[in-house]
Amino acid sequence: MGKANSQHCSLSIILIPSLQTFQEGLLSTRRLVFTDEQVYFECLGLYCSEMFDIPLQVWKKMHHGRQPFLHHRYRAAPHFRILGVFPLDGCGVHPCDIYSRINEYSKRSLTHSADILNGMLGIFRAFEQGRNSVCHLYGLPFHTEDSRTLPTFSESLRWTLEAPSERREGFPSWSWTGWYGEIKWPHEFTDPTSSGENQNPPEYLRDPKVDEREIRVAVELREGSIINWETFRTRYDEIRTFNKPSGIIRLEANTTPAVYLNNEGTSKVQIGLRGEDGRCITLLAELTTKHHFKPQDPLLAIHICQRASGKQGNDNSIVRSGGAVAVRQYVLIVRDVGKHWERVASGVHVLDPRISLERRRRWLRFG
Repeated sequence: MGKANSQHCSLSIILIPSLQTFQEGLLSTRRLVFTDEQVYFECLGLYCSEMFDIPLQVWKKMHHGRQPFLHHRYRAAPHFRILGVFPLDGCGVHPCDIYSRINEYSKRSLTHSADILNGMLGIFRAFEQGRNSVCHLYGLPFHTEDSRTLPTFSESLRWTLEAPSERREGFPSWSWTGWYGEIKWPHEFTDPTSSGENQNPPEYLRDPKVDEREIRVAVELREGSIINWETFRTRYDEIRTFNKPSGIIRLEANTTPAVYLNNEGTSKVQIGLRGEDGRCITLLAELTTKHHFKPQDPLLAIHICQRASGKQGNDNSIVRSGGAVAVRQYVLIVRDVGKHWERVASGVHVLDPRISLERRRRWLRFG
């Protein structure tokens, strides 16, 4: 069924659905897939299925050296995407595709909860070797080179859960690996119109005048030492190989005192953020945790980034166009659990120039 790639000639026999085959299915160059309805075959140059009564010689003529014929001609059409269960571009062709892979993976069930990161390591390795290298810290993606259109590590903290969750032992609260359930990312991270060679910029362009790029990250290692972010990126291969990160990061960022107000249904919570004039600004935040809040809970809002929407100027900054620019402040709500802080919710609000939040820059031990 098509000429084999001499460097990668793996064959995966896959029963759908199966968590163990997520990486194998995406990384293998040949797939023989058994479903409840039929068996079908995929390789790097051909897709064929029992549902099509087509002579083998015709199938061979359909073989394409770089992309399966049926993928190119039919699976791109929305009503034909049911022909296969794997992404058309394998792991992905754009660095931001890693966010879609994490979302797909998070929908699956694990036999052993502790395997949450192991089940994605092969996918991460594939992205690390790509043209635009994508690395990770406990499953949270970051890019090795600064870019205006790729999310930074602090922006990757903007993930949310489909529903509040219990904590997963052994993994940090700031990473999706520390929780159960489906992971959701900001729309501009996973919008299919922004993938490929000529990707569009994110929905909200960065503006150096309002984007809080000065947030600082340090990584705490298992033996207790702390290294800054640039050192971590430089020594990434060594640190990853010897499994040195402890799961604790140190964040230096602007923070605002926060207080629990009340729950809004099962997935949202009202959080009060203290203003400079003493007033309480209400933030409707998405819950990460199933923790039952109390008014005395020690909470803090971490300002992780800002985004502005408006007309793009020549220097990629945001300029006014017939009205005020909308500046969105993204925050993580964290709770003091003793030796470190844990994530409990996240939210976003549009900044009002008439109201200023009380801000204090501080280092937090975030686990």
